[in-house]
Amino acid sequence: MSSFNWKARPARSFDRRRTNLAFPYKPLRQPMSQTTAADGQRYRVVTTRIVSGGHEYDALVASSLADVDALLTDFRQWLWTMIPVILISACLGGYWVSRRALAPVDG
Repeated sequence: MSSFNWKARPARSFDRRRTNLAFPYKPLRQPMSQTTAADGQRYRVVTTRIVSGGHEYDALVASSLADVDALLTDFRQWLWTMIPVILISACLGGYWVSRRALAPVDG
């Protein structure tokens, strides 16, 4: 399982003209988020309206979901490995308990 790296990294420049991200643009009353894809990667995009100095700005922040996708892939692989092990253990444990419980009746 991968561990999260807390070291500060410089932000990558994001040029909207070079990507095919479909950002909704309409007047915002409250923050809005969506997941979108560009260049084979998924991003979580949050847009909100900011008022500063009498001017209104629409702020858009995009963050890559690559770490989340990798974590979910690792967890899914672990689940597919552990489910058969747990199922076989439960069957063997149930068989053992039922044999012990029925021993007086069989004897």
